[in-house]
Amino acid sequence: VRGRRQRQMCIRDRFKPLFIPIIALLCCFILYGNNEKFNLVKLRFLIFSLTVIFIVFFEILLNLSASSIFFQYFLYLFPMCVGIAIYFVLHKFIENEPLAK
Repeated sequence: VRGRRQRQMCIRDRFKPLFIPIIALLCCFILYGNNEKFNLVKLRFLIFSLTVIFIVFFEILLNLSASSIFFQYFLYLFPMCVGIAIYFVLHKFIENEPLAK
């Protein structure tokens, strides 16, 4: 039990910094937007919900990664895949915004 807890803490210390930029990317959707094109209140609620789900999923994945090598590899790949996906969605979101005149 003690070895598992130490391994979990080691994994947590290595991977928490990788999830901070992903949460920051999610928050960029709130900062950049046009009130006329979509409902900003709904967007804020969606971003808040996604961030909370993301944090809960990360904590569950951390607990599982200490016991299974499959979940440990999933923890290694998850931040990169999600970060790239969120970046492309944000990029497409910004491209579709009309330019200010």
